[in-house]
Amino acid sequence: MIRAFSPAALNLPQAATDCDTAPAKALVDWGACVPKLPPGSFLKAFMAENPQVPAARRRPLSPHLTIYRWPATMMTSITHRATGIALSVGAVILAWWLVCVSNGIDGGYGTFMAFAGTPIGILILFGCTWALCYHFFSGLRHLAWDLGYGFNKKVAEHNSVTVFALSFLAVAAIFALVWTGHAGYLQ
Repeated sequence: MIRAFSPAALNLPQAATDCDTAPAKALVDWGACVPKLPPGSFLKAFMAENPQVPAARRRPLSPHLTIYRWPATMMTSITHRATGIALSVGAVILAWWLVCVSNGIDGGYGTFMAFAGTPIGILILFGCTWALCYHFFSGLRHLAWDLGYGFNKKVAEHNSVTVFALSFLAVAAIFALVWTGHAGYLQ
């Protein structure tokens, strides 16, 4: 025995039709006889009676830069990426220097040394050296993380500050050795 579907079995609102045709014909030809629900009955059947009330005070989507304190770990992460890009520029400068050295003094080495001796050239060399030192010390920190050390929040913050300090100390030591002639550069 085939049972007919009845919306009353689901406790749904009963639909009224706008036509005078027999119910059997209405079940077959929906274009001729469109069922209509009483206004608001669908929403009452399927929606919550009390919709959620939005919060009185909306929170901002993101913290404003003036009230947000950047953690040292975030600064070191961003700086690690930036120094990686700077090292690419430094590799181009190193390649330029190697080509100039191989061509001799008349082949461009004099031009390179004249540019490297200017304040902008010294600043660029300082920046490339700092990027190399920072990337090296940050890489050591990442190596320690790979070994499972330094994940505590306070330790990570301390290591981030240490990476910055060591990188500046290393660059200062390298430039002090070069300018005093102890690195073999001026001999």
